[in-house]
Parts: sequence; structure tokens; C-alpha cells
Amino acid sequence: MRLGEALRRSYSLLLFLFGPAHTGPESWESPLCRRVRMDVDKQVEYWTTGSAEDLVAAETLLEKSCLRQGLFFVHLALEKMLKALVIRATSDVPPRIHNLVRLAQLAGLEINNEQERFLRRFDLYQLEGRYPDSQQVALDPDLARQELQKATEVWQWLKAQSSTL
Repeated sequence: MRLGEALRRSYSLLLFLFGPAHTGPESWESPLCRRVRMDVDKQVEYWTTGSAEDLVAAETLLEKSCLRQGLFFVHLALEKMLKALVIRATSDVPPRIHNLVRLAQLAGLEINNEQERFLRRFDLYQLEGRYPDSQQVALDPDLARQELQKATEVWQWLKAQSSTL
């Protein structure tokens, strides 16, 4: 099929679905577009549930002395909770980033200096999990448990924020 024919067929499909007055940006409020728009509540539930599951997985990994992997999953739990908050605040798909401070900003959260320092420092664990040549932190079980405890407090605070947005 040639390009010209493919374009004509695509335009014909648009005309069929939306009608002649519904083929441009002004038609984004058509009934079909409203049906396919993102369901914010379902997306928030998806990210929140995944976050809780990742936190449980992190605890299990840390119990098995898989410290680096466990802290990676703790970061993932925080990241997913923040992405749920981004969706709640923007009604849009969250960006494909892993920076916890940036996600908190996009969610419109007012975080204090201590929380910001923690999130910024905790980003190190996602780098270690993704990129083996990144800066490595010497880990021991006590440090990992402390990090999990602090991260769990932050996670609970983030979860509480979802009801205020």
C-alpha cells in the first residue's frame, strides 16, 4: 500500500469515527475521546498497589541479606507512590523518570529539607540497581534496616498525601 492510500484510509477512519467536524484538536472532547481518556482512579490504584507490593518485596529481600536489591525495591516503592501522586495531581501519565525529588515536585508536594535530602540520597540505590558502574555504597544489614525504616516512614507520609490532593 502506498503512503497516499494509507493516509486516505486513515482520514476516512477518522471521518467515520468522529464525523467531518471532529478531525482536529477541537474535537478532543468527542464521546470516543472521553471513553479512552485515562481513568485517574484506576491509574492511582495501579501505582499505589504496585508500590505496596514492592515495599513487601524489599522487606523480604533485606531479610534474605540481599541488601542492594532490597534497597532498589524500596526506591521503586517510593517512586511508584510518587508517580501515583503525580497522576492524582495532574490527571496525566507520569514521566518515565526515577528522580524522587523531581517526582515530588511534579506531584506538587511541599517537602521539607530533611525529606528532600533523604529522597535525593535515596536515588543512589536505584542507580546501583540499574547501573553496575555507578557509585557503590558499602552496605551492611544495620544500615539497610535503618534505610528501610526511614523509607517506610516517608512512604506512609506519601500515602497519606494522596487523600489530600
